[in-house]
Amino acid sequence: MRPNPTLLISAICLWYTGCTFSNTPETDKVEPTKKVDDVEFIHLPDSGEDTLKVSYFADSVIYVPLETNDKSFLKRISQVWLDNSKFLVSDVNRLLMFDRDGKFIRQIGKKGNGPGEHQLIFNFDVYQDTIYMSSSRKRSLMKYTMDGTFCEEIQMKGQPVFFNRTDEGKFAWYQIMEGKVYIHNEVINAADTIAVEHNVTIGRYRYVHMERYMNYLLETSSGLLFNNYMSDTIWHIGEKGKKPAFILDMKDKLLPYDKQIEFSEGDFNKWEKTVRPYEMPYLIPFDSWMFIFQKHYYGEEYSAIYMQDRKTKELKGFNAPFIYDDLVGHQRFTNMIFTSSSDYMVSEISPPDLIEELDWIADKASPAWLNQTKSVDKNDNPILVLIKVKNQQLISEATKIKK
Repeated sequence: MRPNPTLLISAICLWYTGCTFSNTPETDKVEPTKKVDDVEFIHLPDSGEDTLKVSYFADSVIYVPLETNDKSFLKRISQVWLDNSKFLVSDVNRLLMFDRDGKFIRQIGKKGNGPGEHQLIFNFDVYQDTIYMSSSRKRSLMKYTMDGTFCEEIQMKGQPVFFNRTDEGKFAWYQIMEGKVYIHNEVINAADTIAVEHNVTIGRYRYVHMERYMNYLLETSSGLLFNNYMSDTIWHIGEKGKKPAFILDMKDKLLPYDKQIEFSEGDFNKWEKTVRPYEMPYLIPFDSWMFIFQKHYYGEEYSAIYMQDRKTKELKGFNAPFIYDDLVGHQRFTNMIFTSSSDYMVSEISPPDLIEELDWIADKASPAWLNQTKSVDKNDNPILVLIKVKNQQLISEATKIKK
């Protein structure tokens, strides 16, 4: 499924929100993939290979058609959580649970304004078998058990649109209008404040910018990372504060401070033309590999993809705006859905796109995959794609044991 173009709206509806801050370099010179005091400086190559193939970094690709009925229909996938037995999938309007074969299990919560009810789902997370959800029109976190039972609603001092857990298991949420992350204790009743941005403008509350797959606080194998997509610095957020984890050499591709959307005075057509030359970086680290996706404003595809071998620090660039599945289905993945999984990279395929491509890939795709997808209807739910990322350390250890 191709991502939607960027949505621009007033901050009155906080689901599509975003931010910028000054792109003043954090260092005078960024050398190729150099680590200093636990900060990794990454120089992005100007050119690279044509296509990033799944076989470069993955063991397998698993396609999961999600059951489609009146109770389980999804418009599109915005967020996924998974464990060994199930998925939780949000399309902003509903949060649904499926088993690992894609069979629908239940809905979590329902639309409404009462206790335990939600409007647009900003975000959700699972911690110790409890589901936490934030919603528009509410300054609170709602808690549910895995069987869908509503537990309680925790009142907050703001809308926790973006939230996640730190390495220590504490609750962190990003207050976008202030440029601050609030770190709460385990029961979410006390907060320390970490300022993660500077030069936050007075006009930010009027207009903010976000794209579909942004998730400012990303739980990774490297810890909780903060990325506002318009800075060269990705921060590690922990109980003791913030520290830079990665600094990207974006050269002149970052959006300058004075071109943030709050300076557009509501002229979005003019702003669209102004920001087209600039790009946003999406960084996703795994144990063995790290991926950096670059995307233009108002574009539906990536402008470049980079992959780093975390052991050798070799960094390769790829020019094609997709990841190509050369193992199973020969599909092109043009979006990556952020999850907390340290094993899987997750994407989606829309049934209309799949059906359109079935004829020309029939002689390439595996027979089992073709058999699995032959009954897909254009009106079905999106097909969830799990790309199992290789863990080179485990492979190395297994080789040693074998020897």
